[in-house]
Amino acid sequence: MLCSRFSAMISIQIVLVFAERVGGQQK
Repeated sequence: MLCSRFSAMISIQIVLVFAERVGGQQK
């Protein structure tokens, strides 16, 4: 379904943003 694909893309973007914030804090 488009919904599942759309939610998957959002989840990936959220994970990427979260990883960037955590990496920035650690550095």
